[in-house]
Amino acid sequence: FMTNPAGARGDRQVASEGREVNASWDAIWRGETRRVDDGWTYTPDPYVKIDAEKVATFLKDIAEIKTDRYVKNVAPADLKEFGLDKPWLKLEMVGKAGEKLVLTVSYTGKTADKDRYAVATSTPGVLLLPAEAIDKLAKTLKDFKQ
Repeated sequence: FMTNPAGARGDRQVASEGREVNASWDAIWRGETRRVDDGWTYTPDPYVKIDAEKVATFLKDIAEIKTDRYVKNVAPADLKEFGLDKPWLKLEMVGKAGEKLVLTVSYTGKTADKDRYAVATSTPGVLLLPAEAIDKLAKTLKDFKQ
């Protein structure tokens, strides 16, 4: 689901870990945007009840993720080398002090296991996330509903 400060909306149906995108999908959803002093806010559909405790647990799990190791100690000039040019996940978070953290995770890793390459704005270099970390990140809206 996508929206902007003017309230324009869009949606897509995504499957197969992002490899299949149905742009003609037309879901029924509502929400409201509002301009504020430092930007804009979005208030989701009041009929979709999100469990704040589930969200808090997810954020705690993310904060506790440990990487297997650094694969490359400097940011790669070509993200394609690690499959990060077309990521499986791009998670953007903003802390209480306004700091922005972006975690980008690829479809692939070094081994045939579920490990994945990743880069984060807070850490230089390419990381290798273990399968346990990927399991914590693999959430959908359904996982956060009451």
